[in-house]
Amino acid sequence: KLDTTKLIGMLEKVRDSAPQANTAPAAQYQIGEVYQNKGKAPEAIAAYRKLVQDWPESTQAPEGQYRIGMILVEEAKRGNQDMGNLDRAREAFEDYLSRYPNRSRAGDARAQLAKLGSQDVQRSYDVAEFYRRKGDYESARFYYREVLKKHASGSLHDKASAALKSLQ
Repeated sequence: KLDTTKLIGMLEKVRDSAPQANTAPAAQYQIGEVYQNKGKAPEAIAAYRKLVQDWPESTQAPEGQYRIGMILVEEAKRGNQDMGNLDRAREAFEDYLSRYPNRSRAGDARAQLAKLGSQDVQRSYDVAEFYRRKGDYESARFYYREVLKKHASGSLHDKASAALKSLQ
């Protein structure tokens, strides 16, 4: 077991010594994986982004792109209050589908996008409920309308519709 700094340094030397060789994207992917395994999300994301930007056609790039989205989802689940993580995760999965529509993780990326969409609607509904309890009915109506725009049917749509009617 090597110190993380030494391991990253070795992988960077492999990557930088022959940037056109197949070992370069593989080393860059490993850098991302080391950071990810150590729980260093920003560093892992940066490493995977470098992989996708510098070697987009490599065999590792699609997995790196997918992992960017998953790391951002995990960060949001862990309680990182930056809700922008969910928006960035959505962008990462959309980028995956745009760049690699026929790769093995395309179905997983679509499933993650669907899950993120429902979380977004739930978030809007929760915010509307917060404003309703607070007595700020104008703001509550705004967020209930957001729910209605995002979902044409379903239980949250029905709840938001009923709440909106009760506020008018």
